[in-house]
Amino acid sequence: MNINAFSKTYTVRKLKESDIKDIYLLCKGNPQYYVHYPMELSVSSIQEDLKALPPGITPDRKHYIGYYDAHEVLIAVMDLIDGYPIPDTVFIGFFMCDNSVQGHGIGSKIITELIQNLQNKGYRTVQLAWITTDTHAEHFWKKNGFIPIQETKSTDGYSVLLAERSLHETSVQELNEL
Repeated sequence: MNINAFSKTYTVRKLKESDIKDIYLLCKGNPQYYVHYPMELSVSSIQEDLKALPPGITPDRKHYIGYYDAHEVLIAVMDLIDGYPIPDTVFIGFFMCDNSVQGHGIGSKIITELIQNLQNKGYRTVQLAWITTDTHAEHFWKKNGFIPIQETKSTDGYSVLLAERSLHETSVQELNEL
């Protein structure tokens, strides 16, 4: 997976331990996110996120990436897993834009470019999840073409909506023909 090709607008690179301070500051600027999510923001929680993997996934399939503007400022963070939960699917585990760029279409532009790149590479689906009480996340992901497919309860007791976006252009048409 060539993460550098994810955007023609922004510089994209894999984030590492030396980027934790910048990641932390970006996340700290979005306190409304942590109202819905049971995780407490800390340097150690970011260190854990950099390495966290779903069962059966090897580290080479995890891409914790940063999007940088022309001034080399981190404006967005994304955690995605290649080939999860099935081979032709990418799972976005986390996506957050810096508060200073929210409301300007930048997050949607990042997702649009990502989707186009993945589609060109032959992926068929992108999946993600949000906590059901997070109406901001729900609005953003639905606006970007993600459709809820299943609601589940987490082990921490909150409800999560699993959503996906098909990258197969004719899938809606094929469903209508059934």
